[in-house]
Amino acid sequence: MSDDLSLAIRPARAADKDAVLAFCAHTFDDGDYLPEVWDEWLADPKGRLLVGALNGVAVGAAKVTMLTPTEAWLEGLRVDERYRHLGLAWQLHVRCLQTARDLGAKAARLVTSSRNTAVHRIAERAGMRHVASCLDMVGPALSSQGVRAPLVPLKADDWPHVAARVLRSPILEMTHGLYGAWWCWQALTEAKLRAHLSQGQVLSLPQESRATTGLAITLEARWDALPVAHLEATGAHLEALALALRRQASYARLPAAEVVIPDDADLRQVLERAGYKNDMKPEAVLWIYEIDCAGALP
Repeated sequence: MSDDLSLAIRPARAADKDAVLAFCAHTFDDGDYLPEVWDEWLADPKGRLLVGALNGVAVGAAKVTMLTPTEAWLEGLRVDERYRHLGLAWQLHVRCLQTARDLGAKAARLVTSSRNTAVHRIAERAGMRHVASCLDMVGPALSSQGVRAPLVPLKADDWPHVAARVLRSPILEMTHGLYGAWWCWQALTEAKLRAHLSQGQVLSLPQESRATTGLAITLEARWDALPVAHLEATGAHLEALALALRRQASYARLPAAEVVIPDDADLRQVLERAGYKNDMKPEAVLWIYEIDCAGALP
């Protein structure tokens, strides 16, 4: 990899928008999400939207988002296709890691496709570790069959069995203690779990003994699906919960439920029986990378 062509990397400006969106127009076959988030990212007071410029014109961009005061998420790394394979993505990635540390991050993470070998090389060259593999499964909404929600929010007095079920979960262990939605991952701590519970985002099947069924952590819908950040159940309960989440999506007037699970054959089979499919095209797996920002950075 050549690093001979040096970028002027700086905070993005409003005037960079047209240049960045122009070279992002064909990032994916179905377009790019950057046009939808550019203004939000530019205005983010806690994170940094960076551009790499040549002769004053933006030819690369990347975002550092502070999910918590100590957890950084790296996203939106893009380089104009006319300037790829010149080391520009590497330079932007290194600056993002340095920026994350400057903003107080103790850990920085990113997610990419298992097929994106270019990002794998950059992340691993920078000292990031591949810590988890997950599947992005989407199931179309099912009729909720009535006015009552298919799932019920658990309450504060459910905390003992929620904590015992989730914080010591084999599923959470497979994801390196991380959970997430919208391709965005962070550590699931006791404090975060309590917050989800208090906000009515921890849902369970409406049975007498919820402790023996399972639960899901859902987030406020941001795109066109009900985001499920963590699923916790086994056997028949897992399939029932997955189906109920499809009905919950209908109840919320959303076209689908989106569930992220560890890349595990048994879990995948259950979700597929419940009508879910891997949402990545071509079929791939989500690879999550992580680095300790207190250690050496490139």
